[in-house]
Amino acid sequence: MNIEKVKTSIKTRISTTKAEYKRQSDLHQKDNKYAAPDYGWFDGRVGAFNEALELLGMIDKSNK
Repeated sequence: MNIEKVKTSIKTRISTTKAEYKRQSDLHQKDNKYAAPDYGWFDGRVGAFNEALELLGMIDKSNK
């Protein structure tokens, strides 16, 4: 697997994580029997994926 495929996979995970947060949030807003989504968990997950993208961007770059 090359770096571009990894980046695409990570971006897909970011979008599915955001979609799942929205789905859970919509369910909670429609009916309070559903628990509110854990914003911190979703935000941490997206942040970690974004950090991974940043690190992948640093590969083969000079450190000046």
